[in-house]
Amino acid sequence: MNMKFAELLKNQIIGNDINLVSFDTNSLSEWLKSNFVSLLGNHNISVNTITLTKLDNNSYKSLFSLNAQNEKDSYVMEFGILKSNEYIEQANEILNRLSVLFLEDNFSKLDLLNILKKNRFNLSKINNVNTLLIY
Repeated sequence: MNMKFAELLKNQIIGNDINLVSFDTNSLSEWLKSNFVSLLGNHNISVNTITLTKLDNNSYKSLFSLNAQNEKDSYVMEFGILKSNEYIEQANEILNRLSVLFLEDNFSKLDLLNILKKNRFNLSKINNVNTLLIY
């Protein structure tokens, strides 16, 4: 089963106005695990274990790999918060990765859009924060 977990999580963040800026690392970790299990459950997939691993990547303030398993299958996705728009091109290196970038009010829209031409993305204002979600 090839599900687009990054897109499903992106839809949840936008649909529920999730204020990712307000999370510290521990809160973000717990929220990611809980919502990954919830997304799987919404698609009738039950899991026995979920593992969240912090990954090292210089392009990201924080980057996590989520792995949920049951008796038959393993489901994996990544979630990361980019350091700046300089790193947008690295955002889609991994299938099923959702990358988030919090944008300053004075960001250069034109340069940003030119960089994003090859990516799937949403630009949304969530709790007064311009939030770019690349999936």
